[in-house]
Amino acid sequence: MSIIDIIKDDLVSGNFRLTLHARQRMDQRRVTLQDIRICAKDGEIFVDGDEFNLIGLDLEDRDLTVVCAYRHGTLIVTVK
Repeated sequence: MSIIDIIKDDLVSGNFRLTLHARQRMDQRRVTLQDIRICAKDGEIFVDGDEFNLIGLDLEDRDLTVVCAYRHGTLIVTVK
């Protein structure tokens, strides 16, 4: 299983951690944990150095980007 598959599985199942910054951005942008899970289910992950950018749609069909890192598990760095 590739690292991208592991991250995607973690995001869909809710098996991830959030940085404080990610929590703040989620509040500001009204992004829920369910939005992240739905985005991961149908979205696509692109690698950018040591970051993984999940691009997809949230529950309301709004564009959502979830920036992740993999450090002893999936860590959400921010949402856009």
